[in-house]
Amino acid sequence: MNSVIRMLFVMALCVLAGFLSANAQSRDSFEKFRESIKSDFQTFRKKVLDNYDKYLEDVWTEYHAFRGIERKPLPKPKRPTVANPDNRPPVVSLPEPAAPRSQPEPQDRPKRPIPVPRPARPEQSQVSFDFYGILVNAPETGLERDAEQLRNMDYADLWRLYSKWDIAAVIVPAIQRSAEAYTLNDWFLFELVRSYVAGIFPTADSRMRTSMVHFLLCHLGYDVRIGEEVSGQPMLLVAFEQFVYGRTFAEIDGQRYYLFYDSLDRNADEGKTFKTCDLPHDADKGRALDLVIRETLTIPYTPHTYTFRYGGLEISGEMNATMMPMLYRYPQMPIGCYALSKVDDSLRENVVAQIRRQLENMPQHQAVDRLLQFVQSAFEYATDDEQHGFEKPYFFEEMLFYPKCDCEDRSIFYSYLLWNALRVENQVIGYPGHEAVSVHLDAPISGDGYTYEGKKFYVSDPTYIGAMTGMCMPDFRSVSPEIDWEYSGK
Repeated sequence: MNSVIRMLFVMALCVLAGFLSANAQSRDSFEKFRESIKSDFQTFRKKVLDNYDKYLEDVWTEYHAFRGIERKPLPKPKRPTVANPDNRPPVVSLPEPAAPRSQPEPQDRPKRPIPVPRPARPEQSQVSFDFYGILVNAPETGLERDAEQLRNMDYADLWRLYSKWDIAAVIVPAIQRSAEAYTLNDWFLFELVRSYVAGIFPTADSRMRTSMVHFLLCHLGYDVRIGEEVSGQPMLLVAFEQFVYGRTFAEIDGQRYYLFYDSLDRNADEGKTFKTCDLPHDADKGRALDLVIRETLTIPYTPHTYTFRYGGLEISGEMNATMMPMLYRYPQMPIGCYALSKVDDSLRENVVAQIRRQLENMPQHQAVDRLLQFVQSAFEYATDDEQHGFEKPYFFEEMLFYPKCDCEDRSIFYSYLLWNALRVENQVIGYPGHEAVSVHLDAPISGDGYTYEGKKFYVSDPTYIGAMTGMCMPDFRSVSPEIDWEYSGK
């Protein structure tokens, strides 16, 4: 039923859009029709939520969870490779890159609109809870003092209790207002809900907290399910638009769900068996969470100064350190999603302006090499395991905060500056256990490179210390790279 409604919706919009192009006076009628179709979607979704307690008390099916897939299974080198420009091997034509991996959507994709929330009830008591060090206010649910009495309730009864207390009508608008105020994306909204529930129910059992989080996220419109290990440990099954590396997952009805527990940092083991309730195949299960950060976070400011210099280039300034705990355990996405995300536009604009000002009068090839050498040597190298104890690709902003970085961090940072400061087309390319960059220059040079879609790209590796553009690490001269991200004028 859901797929049929969606198909009819698209067909109706196409037909009416064509009609309206010939008759502009019918625009009001079209808008009314579109709103009625949207209302039908909301009504269909409401029916699913109204009957969710029945699904929860019905059949639960067992599933097998699989250990998360590592993006780079090969270990990274403990020390960066150092080049000898005076003893470079003969120039080679490198293998053409493999077909690009699934790329994130274009940068101009609009953020999903958040429904206009209804005001909180004036008589509702407010509570404060901690969200990554930010104190956020939201209404109480009214169940805080009864948490101990709810320990033995099953998931269906808990859902009915939350519905009876009209919790979604009170809490969801408040959560939405906070999300709008801080410009939170789907992931941070997910974390906001979990922080809220943990804050108001600190002594409740994990079953109640997990069921409350599930209830609120479903009413926020997300495709999140509740499950339980055979031991009785509750979990959330979360659908994402992007592939998530390093996190246990399961396939249900063709959708990949990632496992999250009441403890924010806990991950499931390989081969974990769990069960979850069956939902009708045509049910509107909600939308997957989008991990890309598409708007600058508007959060309280904690100043952190930075200065990096090498080879006559320097960048310095101040950034908001409040964002760092929020980004630290961010789900591990494809490299392109880090390049696409916008965490702090003003910070990036400041860095870009400094680089552009210092390089704008240089020939293109010379400017590229100067920027390359700066990224190679102004930042200290360390693997993620050495510095963090887990795999952690950086967003652009994190390069300016942490004392050390590795190959993918440098590549994301360097690639962004190549395009935004110098307007040089480039590709972030992946090798086994290594990430690098390639550039397309206005004039050909003598160097290692490959041809892609009729254009010549030269390897420009920010972790190959001392190397110039056109020098590929010896270990990868016969390896066909994968294109993880590209900035181009097409």
